[in-house]
Amino acid sequence: MSKQAAHWPIWVACVGLACNARPARDAPLATPRPDAAQGGGAHSVAIPLASATATRTASEVAAPASAESALPAFIACEKSLADWSEFAQSYATPGNIERWGWSEVDAGGGLLTVFQLSEPVSVFGERTSRIAFSGSGVVALLRSDSWERLVATLRVEPSWIGATSKIFSRDISSSREQVGDQIVVKKISLSLSKSAAYPDAVLAGCSYVIELR
Repeated sequence: MSKQAAHWPIWVACVGLACNARPARDAPLATPRPDAAQGGGAHSVAIPLASATATRTASEVAAPASAESALPAFIACEKSLADWSEFAQSYATPGNIERWGWSEVDAGGGLLTVFQLSEPVSVFGERTSRIAFSGSGVVALLRSDSWERLVATLRVEPSWIGATSKIFSRDISSSREQVGDQIVVKKISLSLSKSAAYPDAVLAGCSYVIELR
């Protein structure tokens, strides 16, 4: 079975755009945020994206006729958690990746799952044929010299700066709900990142996250 065919509905536990999509059949493991590692109180947990809306079986999830047409809105944070859940299930349905004409590519030593699209898409003022899925969202791989322009255009602020990578972000929407003794936070955020694992690209896109606090 190919790597992409083995992907099942994606978990929302992730640090911005820094972790990899993984099959839901794996045992769910919490992924700490960088701020948690520095002593912050919030933490992400492995909650299936499908829980953000009514769960549908693979046979009930229709493959979009043109997945490329849906990607710009997801990358630009113009969709809801429910929309992302449905798209993630379609992406995870065996055979859809091949049906869309996407091919997985080796884009470096990072954890993202990178695809070459059958047709380029326009996002944030650029055209690209490469996109990547993280554990919580989707990004476009854009020109490496577009960082400064994108920081200004997207109005993102530093959220994580490390020795080999940096993440800038801005929350698009955020809601809080008390559930028992915990607070469930649902958040949609624009993210812009650079990493030594992808030296020829700037990663720009959207994360769809549920956190427990």
